[in-house]
Amino acid sequence: MVNIAEDQQVKDIIEKDIFVLLKAENLSDEQKAILMAKLTDEANLRILIHVDEMLADSAKTEFKRIVSEGDSEMLSAFFVANNIDIAMIFADIALQLKAEVVAYNNYLTTSAKVLATSAKQVKGDK
Repeated sequence: MVNIAEDQQVKDIIEKDIFVLLKAENLSDEQKAILMAKLTDEANLRILIHVDEMLADSAKTEFKRIVSEGDSEMLSAFFVANNIDIAMIFADIALQLKAEVVAYNNYLTTSAKVLATSAKQVKGDK
């Protein structure tokens, strides 16, 4: 499969401030690389799904064939031939993914604080 999200622009959008927003600046370089690889894989999958959904049925077969062959040059030509602004799709999906990850992290952080407070209250009541 072609890795569309390997584009440096997409990686930059995802990575910029993500570790600060997740309060994960202290992760090791290896842990950061693993997180970035997972986010890049997710962005790639979402990009492929988005492009597939916007294509006419007649173009979907060709798109799936090119993706399965892993030919980046053919894929780029396909995007041009089908007037697909892949740079805009990259940016939109990368920003959306980043926002979702940060929102989920904030939810988990808040939930953990609520549980810790509840546990203290229960422990203090006994």
